[in-house]
Amino acid sequence: GRKLLAALIYPALLTLVAFVVVLGLMTYVVPQVIGVFADMGGTLPWPTRVLMVTSAAFEFAGPYLAAIAVAALIAFAIALRQAAVRRAWHAVLMRVPLLGSMLRAQDSARFARTLSIATSASVPLLDALKLGAATLSLLPLREAIAQASTRVREGGSLARSLGESGQFPPLLIRLVGIGEKSGELEAMLDHAAHIQENQMQTRLSALIAVLEPLLIVMMGGVVLFIVLAILLPIFGLNDLLGQP
Repeated sequence: GRKLLAALIYPALLTLVAFVVVLGLMTYVVPQVIGVFADMGGTLPWPTRVLMVTSAAFEFAGPYLAAIAVAALIAFAIALRQAAVRRAWHAVLMRVPLLGSMLRAQDSARFARTLSIATSASVPLLDALKLGAATLSLLPLREAIAQASTRVREGGSLARSLGESGQFPPLLIRLVGIGEKSGELEAMLDHAAHIQENQMQTRLSALIAVLEPLLIVMMGGVVLFIVLAILLPIFGLNDLLGQP
């Protein structure tokens, strides 16, 4: 979890800076500059008209939207204290492309590593499963471990019990099955954790490699539109003044 959060700090800060810059331009700079052209009369270019409408909307609705956003975040944080809401939120996150697979790989690696350490210390399997479940952050995976523990208690194999939940990566299930059959469950769990960690790191690197340039391009596009909307009336200043 910490690796994922640390990697997303820079994109989050970049997004925040971009939002603050655009908000400042739209609420303070743009109204003063565009207002000069509006007082001159004449037909303004369509980017300038779009910018005027957007800026007016920011000025009028901005404080209300900010208050609504803060209230929504507080309400969401309070709602997440309820297990049912938190489980539903985790299920949504797990379905998000790329992000969901990274979160699943992260939890699976943590679970496999804990289970490997516990089995190497001769901890009974059911107790080891409880220890592994306690390390999971995603509630659907915790519930899957609880169901798997029930099947193991009834005599089922660990690999089949985990696989029936459909929540864990197939590679982890296969390696657990190999470990059970070969008597090297500890080594296979450790190997599975290592593979899952590498996969998460690879996907995280790919996400950051795509996300950072995309944010920069989007910010540049918005700023470019604002600059063009301001410059176009200047280029056509003679027409606005009614000069030949």
